[in-house]
Amino acid sequence: MLLLISGVVVFPLARHFTGPLRRLQGATLRLAEGDLTTRAPTPHRIISDELDDLARDFNFMAQRLEMLFHSQKRLLRDVSHELRSPLARMRVALGLAEQESSELQAEHWERLSLELDRLDALIGQIIRVSRPEEPNQVPKDTLVDLGALVEAVIADARFENSGSDSSLIIQRQDPALMWADGAAIHSAVENVVRNAMRHTPAGAQVTLQLLRQGEKAHIVVQDGGPGVPEGDLPRITEPFFRVDESRDRVSGGHGLGLAIATCAVRDHGGELVARNRATGGLEVEIILPVEPISGWEETEQEPHGAP
Repeated sequence: MLLLISGVVVFPLARHFTGPLRRLQGATLRLAEGDLTTRAPTPHRIISDELDDLARDFNFMAQRLEMLFHSQKRLLRDVSHELRSPLARMRVALGLAEQESSELQAEHWERLSLELDRLDALIGQIIRVSRPEEPNQVPKDTLVDLGALVEAVIADARFENSGSDSSLIIQRQDPALMWADGAAIHSAVENVVRNAMRHTPAGAQVTLQLLRQGEKAHIVVQDGGPGVPEGDLPRITEPFFRVDESRDRVSGGHGLGLAIATCAVRDHGGELVARNRATGGLEVEIILPVEPISGWEETEQEPHGAP
């Protein structure tokens, strides 16, 4: 009798555990076979247990794997597209050079040289944004004056956009020094400013502020463009991501600027944050660790402002 009662109690309990485990095992096998849409069933019960938590964790993992797989496919597609463009122009220039007389070939050889330089720069950028994340592993052997660095970036941007009706101003500039790879930080700020200028229409304004809060420097760049759809904000620092897929390289760039900036900032233990402004436009904030003001007089190296 006792055995019968034990069987009545244990059998439903065993089915309670083995059923979900079998379903989870089947989902695991389908996922391993390449079906990234696989999800484990998660019954909506009033009282959930560890098996329900396990199924939800499995589904979260499967969703992340699916997103990473599609992101990898998109990255390969975009890299192929970006590399194909300069190669196509090189083939055209080479074909024309072969057909022209020696007096007319110089222009086409110059075009080939230019496209080779662009291709080399693009490959370097791809390598930079695709390397494993190793924050705080870059050489920080230069004492960088962020104020001087910002002024140098602004001067270059104004020169590059001298024919544009858009204006670029510094609203505030607090003193800030940091030990860093000066060229990397310069490139990060420059890419953010270029991105802002590219998306700011004629007659609008780009503003930059260098704010110091404790042992953090905040470089805030605000543009006068249309902003970014909220759903795309988390992705604008991904390599090759463009809000408007129809934009070509001339108007939209390679889609690497903010990705490069994010890598450089992260390498220095900082953070890059993008948000839409309530009054319109995009705001990108670079947050970097800086030297305490009390220790400035102890530094023996002359601070640098540009690479």
